[in-house]
Amino acid sequence: MKLKLSAGLRAGLLSAVASVTAQTWAVSDLPDDLSLADPLLSDVPHVLSAVRLHQPTAEVPASVTVLDSDFIRATGAKNISDLLRYVPGMQVAPELYDNSESVAYHGGPSIFPKSMQVLIDGRSVYRSGLAAVGWEKLPVAVEEIQRIEVVRGPNSTSYGTNAYQAVVNIITHHPSDSGGDSLTVEGGNNSEGYVYAQKIFTTEKHQWRLNANYRHSDNMQDSTDPRLGCSDGCPDTRESAFITLRGHHDLGANDEMDSAFVIMTAERDVPLYEFSENRVSDLHMETGTRYYRQLNSNHELKVSAYALMYERYQPQSVDSAYAGYFDPDLGALYRLNPEAARQFARGEVPAAADMSDPQQASLIGTLVSRYADPADFIMPIRGELTSGSTEYRADLEVQDTLALRPDLTMIAGFGYRYDRVESENYYNGMIDDHKLRLFGNLNWHINQRWVAHSGLMLEKEDGDDYTLSARAALNYLISPLESLRLVYSQAARTPDFLEENADWTYRFRAYETESPYASDEFYASLQGPGDLEPQRIESYEIGYYGRSGQQGTLAEWDLRLFYEELTEVVYLYPSVWAEQAYCGNRINFSGAEWQLSLSPSSATTLRLSGALINASADPSDPRVSDDDLVELYSPFTQTLAWLQQWPASVHSTASLFLISDAGGVSGDDTRDVQRLDLHLYQPVSLGSLPSQWNIRIQHDFSDDTYTPRGSRYDSDTRFQAGIRLQF
Repeated sequence: MKLKLSAGLRAGLLSAVASVTAQTWAVSDLPDDLSLADPLLSDVPHVLSAVRLHQPTAEVPASVTVLDSDFIRATGAKNISDLLRYVPGMQVAPELYDNSESVAYHGGPSIFPKSMQVLIDGRSVYRSGLAAVGWEKLPVAVEEIQRIEVVRGPNSTSYGTNAYQAVVNIITHHPSDSGGDSLTVEGGNNSEGYVYAQKIFTTEKHQWRLNANYRHSDNMQDSTDPRLGCSDGCPDTRESAFITLRGHHDLGANDEMDSAFVIMTAERDVPLYEFSENRVSDLHMETGTRYYRQLNSNHELKVSAYALMYERYQPQSVDSAYAGYFDPDLGALYRLNPEAARQFARGEVPAAADMSDPQQASLIGTLVSRYADPADFIMPIRGELTSGSTEYRADLEVQDTLALRPDLTMIAGFGYRYDRVESENYYNGMIDDHKLRLFGNLNWHINQRWVAHSGLMLEKEDGDDYTLSARAALNYLISPLESLRLVYSQAARTPDFLEENADWTYRFRAYETESPYASDEFYASLQGPGDLEPQRIESYEIGYYGRSGQQGTLAEWDLRLFYEELTEVVYLYPSVWAEQAYCGNRINFSGAEWQLSLSPSSATTLRLSGALINASADPSDPRVSDDDLVELYSPFTQTLAWLQQWPASVHSTASLFLISDAGGVSGDDTRDVQRLDLHLYQPVSLGSLPSQWNIRIQHDFSDDTYTPRGSRYDSDTRFQAGIRLQF
């Protein structure tokens, strides 16, 4: 996707910048070309994601971390989640219970945290069915990324309900700026494999980039945790592949369009639990377009649309389960009193039962009589199940950007999204939702020193009340490259499908048993309450941004002090064993985040980022602990990266990651992690082909896992080697 506005609107906005800055700073102090087609400017850095408008970073009403293509290439990271380790306040951990990656900002549950909006070229990758982001299988390769912008703090006024605590906006290269045809191959221990290929097609009016990517890993130790049902070790292989075709089309003097087509497949092992086979397969197909129309020199219209289909297929086999687990009367008791049903299933006296309830008393009497001989309960049953879902999404959005006058710019628009999930075991059929959203943002240069911002987002979903998100900010410009900011935000996150409308159980497709009482349905089930309140957050921020020096001897910094109060927090452990979604929880986060980039010479860059966070949690139910709400949390994280260019164009990057007391707010069972990543690379020539070799190494100094219930990597030291060819 090309980061640009039309030439006329760009000129109008530049006129606005010049008019408010010339009173104190000479216009000649500004760069000769503030082209918003390239935000990576040497003099005045720009960002896009905070308010959907290219702005000088000093004027942005938020804290933003930018990981540009040069830095991404220097780290050598091949996964988006690894890159987010360089973002202050981010927690990244391999998830043992689903063999996936979990990423949370400030803190959240260790499996499927859901407080961030994640975008690829403006298209959300948030999965509706299980309410999660599949970080390990995102259909984007690091080689095609122009930059990643992470807005740290609530940004629902720009991107809606999922932008509850942060936004990760992944922006890919324009096809014409992608560097030509290339092939990258990399491999290493832990069964690491990575292949990326790129082909560029260009005509007078159209530019296309065709990408293909394959990756494979078996990084983690095979857990023997009995809770996972893996006495011999749970396999944890991951494999994914995708093909994308991204295009840019010049339709005329005032019109242009971007397009994208995506096909992705993935497979991964997951813990066995009670099954003898358990593996997840994914299929993702998506198409999207974005149309730009310059109405006049100060006015631009943008229309975005995308549609996707996502299929999750999970075949499972049971060899010798107890037939009593599939007794319909035990299932009926579970829906009335889960603990009493579990006690009976374990062969215990159902002491939790309420015998004054005629239904419970009748069911227990029937079960006790039926299984007077325990051998009838433990009679074996075997069969095949299929867990899975098929999701569909259609999203349409219209955005109007207007320079009302030289010192006032408005971004307004509306959107419609339709989500549908078809799943027999998660929702007992089909569930869908229609969402409408209206948004508006105003940016006002009050005078040469002060910039004000206000934003609103109004959303309406089926069966829910309207939710309103708001933001107000004031920036004091010490210079065009240095500012102080005050930001207040409030945002809402509407409960997702699984939290609110789950009807989760397991059903046999085919089964065999000699028990006369068994059915095709497992007794335990998760039922959503259907009427949860939206989560809410209030955030207060004081920030200081600055940049000094010239290209080659630069310093850039950002400091953020924050306080966040989260109310009506919904907690749900995604399992058929979960009794319910627990609502009404409260979480407070406060602290400081910092990021500093220092380049004492053109060959050396030091990058420092970290966070000091205090968290407190107040569960609404004694069955939920403080650590359940924010298990993916650390009070102190620090990352130091040293980027160096050596003679003969050899480049190195050394990154040290420090994570202290990770694993929840109680301090009862925490972990300290120290990890060093090294990356060496050098551009070379293989005959007439420009090429680059690289070596990556990761080493864990500590024996701790990333979460208390996590797993270690197979090896303390992982290494990969690769080569990139350009044609």
